[in-house]
Amino acid sequence: MAFLGPAGSSVYAGFYVGREILKSLPMLYNIGTMLSDGETPSMLNTLAGWGQSLTGSTSDYGRSRTFSFENFGNLISDVALQWGQQQFIAKSIQKISSSNKTMLDVAKAKALSEYERQAANIINSAEKGNLTLREAQAFTGVDKVSDIKNMIAEDKWASTLIGAKAIEKHMPEIEKAFSNRLKLG
Repeated sequence: MAFLGPAGSSVYAGFYVGREILKSLPMLYNIGTMLSDGETPSMLNTLAGWGQSLTGSTSDYGRSRTFSFENFGNLISDVALQWGQQQFIAKSIQKISSSNKTMLDVAKAKALSEYERQAANIINSAEKGNLTLREAQAFTGVDKVSDIKNMIAEDKWASTLIGAKAIEKHMPEIEKAFSNRLKLG
């Protein structure tokens, strides 16, 4: 499959993964419906038949002899196809997991920005006399605006009340995205 190039081999392997999924649809339906006594929908059987028609066959000569050129060729092609399919599946999973990391990084950046903004507002309120410095420090973890950058650099901001609240605000969107990707997986 290497002669097809990176895109061609992915398409080729994806075709074979799709073919095998088509062939297994009636079985998956029966498992999903807890092996009920009901009939498998004819559409699923039709799709499975179409997937089976895309599968090659072995001649009578090849079936009656263990060692034949045809069987040896089938063995080599099966190994190559399985290797390609495994690569296709691994790359697909890798794409899903890398996009999850990106979403997590975006949510953390939003929470960090919110912490930074709210911490500065609280400390400025304390400097104006609206809060005590002790109250400001209880919320933000620091008592000076200049110390906010240190909290962020040391990654201690998330353990403060304001930081935890900012993370809590942005986590539902990440949890929903993770849940959707787990369902896809």
